[in-house]
Amino acid sequence: MPGKEPVNLSTDLAPLMRELRQQLNLSQRRFAAHLKVSVRTVNRWENGHTLPSSLALRALEEKLRDETFLRHTNLANSAGVGEVRAIADTLRASVTQARSPLNSNPDK
Repeated sequence: MPGKEPVNLSTDLAPLMRELRQQLNLSQRRFAAHLKVSVRTVNRWENGHTLPSSLALRALEEKLRDETFLRHTNLANSAGVGEVRAIADTLRASVTQARSPLNSNPDK
């Protein structure tokens, strides 16, 4: 529609992805390895060029339920676990909304 600027959810969600990785105390390389994606993919998420795939989000959710993984990131016994899970939930919900067919028409 003329005069309307589209919301760029990739750019809006990029800081969330970076914050999530940083809260987990992981480098981009280690974060990518845990999610079985390339470092370039993580970099593109964090710079707002692309959104995480549903497969990547599912892998992330699985990691956040894995107590061994959380211990490895030094989050298992801290209040940070709840914060990280909240960020991940927000990220997942926002990506899902961005991909929703209803989102393609902002007037609905």
